[in-house]
Amino acid sequence: MRFYGFGYEEIVSQEHPFLDERFDPKTAWALRHLEHFPIEINRADREMLLRVPGLGVRSVGKILRARRYGALRIADLERLKIPLSRARYFITVGGAAFEPLRFERIETALLQKPRKVQPSLFDAHSALLGEL
Repeated sequence: MRFYGFGYEEIVSQEHPFLDERFDPKTAWALRHLEHFPIEINRADREMLLRVPGLGVRSVGKILRARRYGALRIADLERLKIPLSRARYFITVGGAAFEPLRFERIETALLQKPRKVQPSLFDAHSALLGEL
């Protein structure tokens, strides 16, 4: 089973047999493997870019296409509408890092973001109000 460059055995392991409920699987993996980060956005291959939290298949495709014409800068990433809210902790652009790579700081910053909660089908409040 593959998950955008991750093997199932890499997302969970003997030391971490369960997924961390606080983060999506890609972010949890990245936080456990900080030795791979930060990566230089102008030199990293497709597989490594896909391991960066916040960068999906579309964003990586945009980055790879844009790199054909020259080195990318932060302004180029913003112009391409690359979401940097999570990725900023795991990448460098032209050798410059957005944030110092420290686990505690990254974890705290990512946990402060408001989580989207999926409404429950059986939410008692909604049932009383007749809402779905």
